[in-house]
Amino acid sequence: MEIVLVGSGMLAGQCVRTLRERGFGVARVYETEGNPLSDLSSVCESLAIPCSTVTRDQLWKALVRHDQETVVLSVNNIYLFPAQVCEKRELRIVNFHGALLPRYRGRGESVIAWALFNGEDHHGATWHLVQAGVDTGPILCHHRFELSDRDTALDVMTRCLKHGHALFETHLPQLLDFDVRGTPQPPPDSPIYRLRDLPNDGLFDLEWDFMRASRFLRALDYGLFPVLPLPRLVTEGRTMLIAGYALKPLSPTIGRGGTMKRAPGGSKVVVEYPGASIVLNLSATDPR
Repeated sequence: MEIVLVGSGMLAGQCVRTLRERGFGVARVYETEGNPLSDLSSVCESLAIPCSTVTRDQLWKALVRHDQETVVLSVNNIYLFPAQVCEKRELRIVNFHGALLPRYRGRGESVIAWALFNGEDHHGATWHLVQAGVDTGPILCHHRFELSDRDTALDVMTRCLKHGHALFETHLPQLLDFDVRGTPQPPPDSPIYRLRDLPNDGLFDLEWDFMRASRFLRALDYGLFPVLPLPRLVTEGRTMLIAGYALKPLSPTIGRGGTMKRAPGGSKVVVEYPGASIVLNLSATDPR
């Protein structure tokens, strides 16, 4: 049996290290995006594992050529596997997904944003088998954790990666075993969240009450990482980017919209709510 890894980022590198520490060989790593924050290629170099950055077509051609049992670990992989690859009997494709299934399918960055915006009180991390549909394959293992009303998207993503690696370490034999078929998911009844799908199309709405406005800002907040576009605000006939914000909840009233006032200095506005306020730092360009 061979093991190959497809993906990018910190978790992918951690999984490669864990495999080596447990005595498993990794035949090859296919990096699927040139992420400047990813240490995957350097991890592979230190362990003498072949690693190359590939396009989608290059990856599919490489995988369909496998004629022996191969476990394909998909970790922060941006490419969808076509049916020709998914249905190849020699391949067992295991994917990490930064959410609980089947409710939150799609790109990990977007599903986290939507979970926060929707006001979920929990989130999770999942390893599942891959089928031709989007995140529809049987679930091999998952972990559920609570969300707070202060969590940002970056906070949640960090916890997803942490729990994803812990699951990988705990369930590694089952993830690699061709005979372990997992728990089938019920038919999906929720949308597929794509990277371009932002809550309210990325536009801050003054009609929201404080809690909804807070959820929106935190949902798009990946800190200094340009994972999602910055939220936008229409003010005085101009569309400005919200480059930063400060939440000041005291005893917010549910169901009441905000009143916007410009703060001294010109680049900030204060949105006042009954019992709370939000300071928005506006910019014409993305400072990240």
